[in-house]
Amino acid sequence: MLRRLLLLTIGLLLSTLALAQPGRIFGKVTNQAGEPMEGVQVYLLEFDRETLTDAEGKYLLEKIPPQTYTLIFETLGKREELTVKIDGPAEVDAILELEYELPEVLITDVTRATEVMPVTYTNLTEAEIERENVGQDVPYILRLTPSAVVTSDAGTGIGYTGIRIRGTDATRINVTINGIPLNDAESQGVFWVNLPDIAGSADGIQVQRGVGTSTNGGGAFGATINLQTIKLEREPYIELKSTVGSFNTLRNTVAASTGLIDNRFSLEARYSNIQSDGYIDRATADLQSLYVSAGYLDDRNSIRLIAFAGRERTYQAWYGVEESLLDDPDTRTFNEAGTDRPGEPYEDQVDDYGQDHYQAIFAHQLTPELSLNYAFHYTRGGGFYEEYRGGEFVADYTAVDNPAATTDLIRRLHLDNDFYGTTFSLAYDRDGGLLTLGGAYNEYLGDHFGTVEWTQDFGNLMPHNFQFYFNDAFKSDGNLFLRYTRRFGDKWSAYGDVQGRQIFYRFDGFDRNANVVTQDVTLTFFNPKAGVQYRPNPSNEVYLYGGIANREPNRNDFTESTPDSRPLPERLYNGELGWKGTYGKLGVGANAYFMYYEDQLVVNGQLNDVGAQTRINVPESYRAGLELVWDLPIYRGLRFNGNATYSQNKVVEFTQFFDDFDTGGQQARTFTDTDLALSPEWVAAGELGYTFFKRNDDHRLTLSWVSKYVGDQFIDNTSNPEAMIDAYLVNDVRLYYIMRNVFGKEVRLNAQVINVLDEVYENNAYTYQFFSGGQLNYFNGFYPQAGRNYLVGVEVLF
Repeated sequence: MLRRLLLLTIGLLLSTLALAQPGRIFGKVTNQAGEPMEGVQVYLLEFDRETLTDAEGKYLLEKIPPQTYTLIFETLGKREELTVKIDGPAEVDAILELEYELPEVLITDVTRATEVMPVTYTNLTEAEIERENVGQDVPYILRLTPSAVVTSDAGTGIGYTGIRIRGTDATRINVTINGIPLNDAESQGVFWVNLPDIAGSADGIQVQRGVGTSTNGGGAFGATINLQTIKLEREPYIELKSTVGSFNTLRNTVAASTGLIDNRFSLEARYSNIQSDGYIDRATADLQSLYVSAGYLDDRNSIRLIAFAGRERTYQAWYGVEESLLDDPDTRTFNEAGTDRPGEPYEDQVDDYGQDHYQAIFAHQLTPELSLNYAFHYTRGGGFYEEYRGGEFVADYTAVDNPAATTDLIRRLHLDNDFYGTTFSLAYDRDGGLLTLGGAYNEYLGDHFGTVEWTQDFGNLMPHNFQFYFNDAFKSDGNLFLRYTRRFGDKWSAYGDVQGRQIFYRFDGFDRNANVVTQDVTLTFFNPKAGVQYRPNPSNEVYLYGGIANREPNRNDFTESTPDSRPLPERLYNGELGWKGTYGKLGVGANAYFMYYEDQLVVNGQLNDVGAQTRINVPESYRAGLELVWDLPIYRGLRFNGNATYSQNKVVEFTQFFDDFDTGGQQARTFTDTDLALSPEWVAAGELGYTFFKRNDDHRLTLSWVSKYVGDQFIDNTSNPEAMIDAYLVNDVRLYYIMRNVFGKEVRLNAQVINVLDEVYENNAYTYQFFSGGQLNYFNGFYPQAGRNYLVGVEVLF
């Protein structure tokens, strides 16, 4: 299957190279500093052709009959026209300067891919983020990007949410904000609930699939998500946003900017509050966030001081719903959390956590060819989750004469942490070659402790705020990389990147005699990447990429094992072969990928030498697939865009262990060529939209039908159909209306009917399988998603 897939892709690439059409108009859009402008809309006033500029500011319009045309250029929030008379079908290289566009100072993010890099990626512009953002978490803003599957504990996209890309879970997706790592240093995951409405301050998001250009933070084992919030606004503004929706969802945001003062200074701020009851019972969320940014720039220097914070109080909904309850509308929203309490569920079964992030980002143009970027950052996190526990053994919390004694209690499990460090890059750009030396060093301090807030029967033994455990952890992470990108004429470019990374981790874990002791581990990784890109003409691009990434085990892998049972780091070998083409109104691309893992960590149910179920290394596993993307303007304002992925995600061989209640031990079964958990073969998304008043300065209305399909997903790695999430197809209807010069500078209406066909589906699950009575039994927990619901947002820009 893999061989046929690769041959099909290679044939597709080769067959398209000669298809470029004559009668083209192409050019490059730059600002007054000569820097390229990405995402500028370009269309012909007299003819049905339009496109967007790419990362190099280039655009291409094809199949143009001989005629004189007027080119229209438009960017987010403002409509500016620059008329250029062109006698077609001549090829014209137009370099345009738009007066209002602010030079993007000097700050660059070395974690982002550019147009000349042979990397598989998708960019979301500020306009696209704005259209998607109605208060849901970042994963739901990205859910239509290729190979993405999103999850929501509460069933609405607000609260605890997650994203998997190419089947890769959040702990293996490298996430940065302005090039600074966001992943938790110990669990390696990203908890978007701690940064509500961060997309409201983002001027761009890039999703790289595969190893990509990942440098800062952990190695990307399937994808990288990079958010940028460093854009400076020239004009002052005040922006008010409100969203109301199903399940008592309410979002209010206020944002403001001074604009650029004396062409040197700027100050921006945003505050957001999001509340929702959730689809699942009691899955409430109360989320708050603050963003403040101050900037300075001159001809050779720029400074950005950024602070953003998030606070969340979310009723726990992470238990899921037992499979037997899913078919009844009255029970499929059942929430087990808090039900240990007799009578009504415990009302404070909540997760209460906050994070404060501080970033100082500097850039200096030392010479015309040499630039220096560096940043300092600090993150302070703290909070707890609180739960009611019924019938707990007192001996698990404190010394007691009667080890069989039990009590109901309320406890809090706390995490306080500090994360700080620095990043830098020194870039030399000359004669088509860009040489970058960069690196980062970060340290993490984490305190884990638990307190008992209340007990039913043993108040004297465990008073209020009694601390029943405490341990701390320290982790350092440093890397250096050297990257070179080179153009060879107009058609070829090459990319090479070598990185050395070392981590040191100190933690409380078990020694070989099962005693809890402080331990440490040091790991060193070498991560090379390289690729080439070929552009035979402005309409086609082919690239070939190869990269290696290494990743350390997470906190539980270390703390719940001994040195004898501790798993090894993972290694990924990634190859990408891609093509992008533009033919008249059609933009299309294809990418074949192969991701081969050594020692990938998976759960197999086995108890280690201290009786814990931790992940184990499987020697061989892989992901291989073909991704297709397209953008097709059909007729005037009617456009169809989308993507589809077909993949095979396999474990070559591994052993699964099942608890045996009949014997008190475990049974083992060996499986070969099974599917990796939560990795669907098919993932697809599409949007069919029609834009009204397309060439009207004061009004723009887009009505869209949006679809997302996710195929069957096995819950574990045994390919057992008894433990599977059924395929689902979810459709939304969206209306996005922009009015200018009516009330304030701009008014936007964003209305969405989500799951308009009322699909009954689940997008996440877990399984526990055991033998009892000689039979293999299953307990499957699922995360049901909301049926038909709505969100309506209004934004006013002054």
